[in-house]
This record gives sequence, C-alpha cells and structure tokens, in this order.
Amino acid sequence: MNAKAQRRKDFLEHAVNQLCASVALYSSFFCNILFFIGFCMLTSVFISCQKPTDYNTDFVSTIIVEGKIELNGYAKVILTRNIPYYINLDSTQLLLLMLRQAKVTVTDGAKSEILTLRYRKSEFPPYFYEGNELTGEAGKTYNLTIDYGDKKLTATTTIPKPVFLDSVWFQPKADDDSLGTINALLKASSTERHFYRIFTQIRTKQKTFYPTLVPNYDDLLFSKTDYTIHLSKGTESYLDLINADFDYKLGDTVLIKFCTIDEPHFRFWQGYEREVSNVANPFASSYHEIPSNIVGDGKGVWGGYGSTIYQVINR
Repeated sequence: MNAKAQRRKDFLEHAVNQLCASVALYSSFFCNILFFIGFCMLTSVFISCQKPTDYNTDFVSTIIVEGKIELNGYAKVILTRNIPYYINLDSTQLLLLMLRQAKVTVTDGAKSEILTLRYRKSEFPPYFYEGNELTGEAGKTYNLTIDYGDKKLTATTTIPKPVFLDSVWFQPKADDDSLGTINALLKASSTERHFYRIFTQIRTKQKTFYPTLVPNYDDLLFSKTDYTIHLSKGTESYLDLINADFDYKLGDTVLIKFCTIDEPHFRFWQGYEREVSNVANPFASSYHEIPSNIVGDGKGVWGGYGSTIYQVINR
C-alpha cells in the first residue's frame, strides 16, 4: 500500500471510529444505494415536468457567532451573516458578510469589557472583536452580549479546570517510520465527566493551531481507565481533502493544545464535525441543525477553553 492510500485508509479509520459512537446507522449500505438509485430514477422522470425551484426564497438572514475565551487569554469574537445556499460569492460580498459595527461585551460577573474591532490581514475573516483587559480564568463563567442595530444576542460559557496529559510522543507507522501520529496518554480521572477539544501546530510550518483530524472527545467511556488518544493531523482546508496530508513527519516539532470545554461548547463542535463529514457522503443525511448556545437573533458558539500546551519533537 503506497503512502497516499495509507493516508486515506487512516482518515477513514479515525473518522469511522468516532462517528460510530454518536451517529446511528439508519439503514444498511446496500439499502442506501438502492434508495439513492431509485431517487435518481424518479428525479429523472419528474424533473422535466417541474418548474425550477428557487431555494433562496425562504432564506432568513441570521447573525453567526464564533467566540472563544481561553485560559490566560483574551476574548475573541467573529461576527458574520449567513448566506443563501445558492449564491455567487466574490471578495466584495465576503466583506459585506462581516459585521463591523456591533457592540460586543464580555463580563465575568465582576469585571466587564467592551471588545475592540481589529483587522488582521493574515487571518480569515480578517475582521474580529478582541479584548485586551479581561483574561480567562479556570472555573469562571463568562457572559457574552452582542448588540447589533435592533438585534441582541447573549451567551454563557465556562472555562473548565484543565486536565493534564500524562505523556505525549511520536508514534511512527509500521510501514513508514518517517510518518506517524502523535499519541497522548490520559490517566484515569475522577468520576467527573470531561469534554475535550484538541489542536496541533507544526512549528515553522503553521502559523496557528488547527483541530486534529478527530478533535472532540467525551471521556464518558474511558474516564475510569488510562486511555491513549491517537492524534492525526487535521486539515487546514476542507476544499482539498483528497490531497490532504494527515500524518506528522519525522523531524517536525509539534505543539499540542489540549483543551477542556463545557458540554454545550462540546455539543456545538460535535454537531459541526458531524455535518462536515456528512456533506461529503451522498448516503448520509446532512439536515441536522447544529446545536448553538447563542440566545437571541443568531446562532453559533461562545466557548471557554481550559488549555494546556505540550511539545513533541518527532524522533
């Protein structure tokens, strides 16, 4: 098996192992195939008799929130609008989707801060709101309020206390020791349930952290025993998954950001990753609504991260 085929095999194995824990199989593979073929046949018969459907007629403009506050870090909030399913996008329209005239406030119950709109060309979206006073503390609750015209959105999150990994190491592949995964040993914890989200960054090659291939974990099934998490490199873009590289390389220095998150935060990312997987599969449904902890005229997520960072030199 060549390296490219092995990467695809690893991707499928990791994805299936995680999705099987949360996604029910509604019918067998062959039933899905028969259904799909039948659907296509019926569509070919009736489509010429029907008027073209305008899928944008029921579109409702909604504010989309992606906000976070990390342990010892400042709050950061990205505000955009959703778009109709069928629309031609250009650079001007993309800029119009970014909301740059909102009042964004974060409070921890004792202190409050209005975030500042910033522009950073190296990021996308380049416009975001960021704090410079209030920093994240473990165990605290943080409230987000967004005022935009006559619309008001609120959300609440906590920064859970960090859970520390026992050890991390590079695990070479059996058939190619120049490539491999990052393994992380998580020791048995108390009866308290934890939710995790994991990122990595390759020094000198990546400018920021990216979620691993399977980034979200619920320790419900392994909290009472030692557990080794196998981390494969996540993609930087979903636009070219066929040529994506999911292996870490010998000689790389890898930073691992291991984060505890609260349950509503976890449910959002779990739903998001499920939909990313489903939209690429013609036999899987992708009509589920992604859970949101935003209250009011918008959707998205406001989440706290109890982050710890580790370094591995792959050798």
